[in-house]
Amino acid sequence: MKATVLVDNISNCELESEWGLSVYIEDKERNILVDFGASDMFIRNAEKLGKDLKKIDYSFLSHGHYDHGNGIPAFLKINDRAKVYMSSTVEENCYGYDDDGNIIYEGIPEGTLGGFSERIVKVKGLNEIAEGLYTL
Repeated sequence: MKATVLVDNISNCELESEWGLSVYIEDKERNILVDFGASDMFIRNAEKLGKDLKKIDYSFLSHGHYDHGNGIPAFLKINDRAKVYMSSTVEENCYGYDDDGNIIYEGIPEGTLGGFSERIVKVKGLNEIAEGLYTL
C-alpha cells in the first residue's frame, strides 16, 4: 500500500499547498482518495505527481469542513465512477467562528449533496464498502 499526500498546508517547492488535505492511496487492487482539499489544487498536484484521478475506485470525506471537501465537485467532474462516502451527519450548513468571533461558513460547497446525489453515499457506523475496506 502506498499513500501520497496530494495537498496539505506544508509548503513544497514543486507542489502547491493550502489549508486542506487530500491523500491518494494505492494498493494492489484499488485506488482510493481520502479528502479533496479546500479547492481543486489537489488535481493540479496529482498531475504533477503522475497520479490519475480517473483511476480512483473509492473516495471518502473524513468530515464536512471546507478544507477537506471543497474539491468534491471538481473531483466528480474528472472521475465519472467513484462514489464519495461520507458520514450520515455531513450537511452543507456547517458554520464556525473566525479568530474575531465572527460566524463563518466552513462546510462543503452548497449544492454538492443535491447536485451530485447519485454519487454521494452517506454511511453510519461500520460498513464494508469492498473487501477489506470499511467506514466507521
